[in-house]
Amino acid sequence: MGLDPDNFAARINLCEQAARLDPRNVDAWSGIASNTASRLFLGWSPARSNDLRSATAALQRALEINPNDHYVVFAKGHVAFAGRDYAEAHEAYVYATELNPSRALCHQLAGMDALGRAQGLSIPFRPVGIVGGDESRLTTHGQAHIAARLVEGEGEKC
Repeated sequence: MGLDPDNFAARINLCEQAARLDPRNVDAWSGIASNTASRLFLGWSPARSNDLRSATAALQRALEINPNDHYVVFAKGHVAFAGRDYAEAHEAYVYATELNPSRALCHQLAGMDALGRAQGLSIPFRPVGIVGGDESRLTTHGQAHIAARLVEGEGEKC
């Protein structure tokens, strides 16, 4: 699935189906949390407050099942980032990296945050959805984060 609003809705729907089939499926709950949070900070949420509540509730369920699963901790970082709690997001991404050092995206997100802090930026980094104006070039969730850029003082909107 590429990176677009419809695909995030489909991902969330599939994770919700999996959670209904197996309420102890930690991957389903963390998938709901991380995909909903991603949709929020990419600016594709149809209802920001509802999505933030949904992502937070799914994250809480995932944390109850396995608080030390690297993907659950990664989802915690995404939910914190979507809620604009950048310190908690950074802490979660660093811990997710410790739990699974081979997951490059966690390193990238933690590194971008650290670079933003070193630069004294108020909002350490902001994912952008389009690289060079060509949305078709952005095909994976990971690429959205790789395309993140440091910004200073761009207010509350992601």
